[in-house]
Parts: sequence; structure tokens; C-alpha cells
Amino acid sequence: MKQSDIVQTLIYHLASDLYKDVENIIPGENYFVVTPRSTDEIGVSNYQIAYGEALDILAWMIEEDLFFGYYVEKKPDNADLSGNGKIGLIGEKDTISGTFKVEKTQTGLLIAVNKIDRRDYLKMIRSKEGFVSAANLLGVEGNIEEIVNRLYIE
Repeated sequence: MKQSDIVQTLIYHLASDLYKDVENIIPGENYFVVTPRSTDEIGVSNYQIAYGEALDILAWMIEEDLFFGYYVEKKPDNADLSGNGKIGLIGEKDTISGTFKVEKTQTGLLIAVNKIDRRDYLKMIRSKEGFVSAANLLGVEGNIEEIVNRLYIE
């Protein structure tokens, strides 16, 4: 998928109802539970832990074919469909459950964490103003300013 399509996908995805109860995930590096796309009609996913900025993690999921669901056509305006991957911020007091990749060490077991690098092509939507402008250009419906005020830390 082209980088411009990934940017559009992120805008549609974050403006969807999937994140209506989510606050303060953009920007800033954090730990996230990554729920990859459904891999079959049953919807089974292998959860992962990722560290980085939310936009970069979602872009990484698209790049690595972890985002669009089993039956979902890979195009930006399908970003809000069920079966697609999503992320959840891990708070300091959260208990996480799921099936994760585990690495054996000399002192025990560790849950593997993917460190996701910053993607320069996401620069235009890292700010509230940039996200609102891009969403308006795409014709994304809903109160975009309310969405970004909820999702973005200033």
C-alpha cells in the first residue's frame, strides 16, 4: 500500500467509532496491545505488544499486513470495519491478557515487545491541525475536532 493510502487509512481508522472511548494516545511513545487483523472467518488473532507512537504502530500494522481483516479489501475507506486490527494503550495499572510471543531468558520468560520506529511520512497528521485538515480534505464525517481533542495530547 502506498504511503499516502496508509495516511488516509489511519485518518479513517482513528475517526471511527472504534476509538470513541479512547483518550490521549497521540502523540508520545507508549506501550500498546496490538490486536492484529482477523486471519480467518473465525476472527482469531495473535496479540502483540508494541512500543512507539500510536500512528507509527498502526502504520507498521498496515505495512506488515496485520491490519486489514481476512475478507476486507485493502483500501483506506475500509479502515473502520470489524475484523481489522487495532491498538489499545497499556496503562501503568492495566492487567493484560491474551496469547503473546514469549522469549526465554536465563532468568525467566519475557513477553516480546516490538519497538516501532517513527515514520517520517506521517508528519502531516502528527498535529491536531494537520489531522483535522487532512480529514476535512478526505470528507471524513463526524466532529473531527472533537475526535482529535480526545486523541491528541498537547
